[in-house]
Amino acid sequence: MQVTKKQLLNLSVLDYSKKSLIKMMLLALVFIFPQVTSAQITRYVSPTGDDTLGNGSKLNPWRTIQYAINNASIGDTINVTGDEFETTDDYVENITVNKSLTIRNSCDELVMNPKIKAKSDSNHVFTITADSVNIIGLDIYGANETEKAGIYLDKVSNCIIHSNRCGWIDSTGEYSNNCGIIIRLSNGNSILENYCLYDKLAGIYLDSLNSQNTISKNECKVSSRDYLYGINGIYLYYSDENTISSNECFPGIGDIGIHLSFSHNNNISKNTLIRYSELYSIFLENSHNNNIADNNCQAAECIKLMDANKNTITGNDFRGYYRCVYLDSAANNIFYWNNFCASHVVTSAIDSAINSWHSPTEMNYTYNGTSYASYLGNYYNKHDLTDSDGDGITDSTYNLPGDEQYDNYPLAATIENYSINPVSVDFSPISESTLEGGIHLKQNYPNPFNPQTNISYQLSSISDVTLTIYNSLGQKVRTLVNELQNIGCYTVQWNGKNNFGELAPSGIYFYTLIAGNEILISKRMIIIK
Repeated sequence: MQVTKKQLLNLSVLDYSKKSLIKMMLLALVFIFPQVTSAQITRYVSPTGDDTLGNGSKLNPWRTIQYAINNASIGDTINVTGDEFETTDDYVENITVNKSLTIRNSCDELVMNPKIKAKSDSNHVFTITADSVNIIGLDIYGANETEKAGIYLDKVSNCIIHSNRCGWIDSTGEYSNNCGIIIRLSNGNSILENYCLYDKLAGIYLDSLNSQNTISKNECKVSSRDYLYGINGIYLYYSDENTISSNECFPGIGDIGIHLSFSHNNNISKNTLIRYSELYSIFLENSHNNNIADNNCQAAECIKLMDANKNTITGNDFRGYYRCVYLDSAANNIFYWNNFCASHVVTSAIDSAINSWHSPTEMNYTYNGTSYASYLGNYYNKHDLTDSDGDGITDSTYNLPGDEQYDNYPLAATIENYSINPVSVDFSPISESTLEGGIHLKQNYPNPFNPQTNISYQLSSISDVTLTIYNSLGQKVRTLVNELQNIGCYTVQWNGKNNFGELAPSGIYFYTLIAGNEILISKRMIIIK
């Protein structure tokens, strides 16, 4: 469909009311992505600084992090310097961050990570109560009382907690917290590449009404103070729609790798959960509609579902010392394309209902270089693997315990031998008659991503389109589209670079679509490096 000169003229002479509406929406954009009105300043703190005589400059730093926070402005960066010789703790404080700041390692290669110890072990080391706070590259320990954490996020959003050690082990001993990181009543935060050495409860704990947080590439390890039982690598409690991806959890005796309690619609993927005792790598308790995918689980029992329904478990490598799956009042869950390797694959407790043991639809896959279409079940190490036609599906069905359905499509080899073929989607412009109407901005994919991602949107009318990337401070990073576009569906790729061709750092970003007189601001994405 061609754009006529008349249509172009109509677009260029919007009436005053529409222009006013656009201005109002742009003002709203400023509030949603707040700009820093004053110049951002880098402040400095050092073990050799002085709160009274210092001025926060690199040559004359302050002594304490809390003093720097109190005297900083929104958007400032506080560079924290450590003791070059590591002869003592650099900072002994319980710190409250009540404004949007970046607090980070000074990045001086001659100085080790600054060490921050809780002044009182009955309080968190860092308590964050403001949105858009970044804590990067610090060593944090000493919050050893029950449910106290190295970093505690309370009712906040858009914070980035990156590359910290919330407890650690070195040649001088163990330096731990009761809990590494606690998130409470918070949305849209990123917890990335941290190391958590914890005594009790959890390495990372999402405590009540958290959503759309990303917990990725963290390592959680229990300390030698393991009090036996009830300890979790990552624990979600009443928390929905979070992404728990690519973490490593090494709990101790009687512990659980990832535990979901009353938590729904979460994505648990690509985690490595190595256990050394009789409990579970993954435990779903009263939790529904979660996606458990591509995890590597080694434990006495790999996954337990108790009063857990409608979860999808796929692409996992389950290697149980005793059994892979324990079902207790678990119904309508879907298990397919998993490796089940154990002496007992599945145990079904009393009152368990029926679950599905193959893919919900036929799938396109490649096996031994040949493409096929079929339902896919699971690989069972104790099953007869005879496959006369060579399609990767065994000749015989697999009999599951109790009232469970048969797996009619058991795999003849482990899932690493199969390639699931993705369905291709054409986002080229289409005719007006095929659209349902309206403007639709889709979630980017993949997300989180590195180094590039795709953003798709739909136009129902000829529009001046602007697609812009902003960082968490509301600063413009990249304009991807700024042109008149026809009716149709479009996909734009962002390579993670700003308008100057520089790679954007890890963190939370927002993308905004302005089409004609409509502004859609609802999508968040995360770069992980």
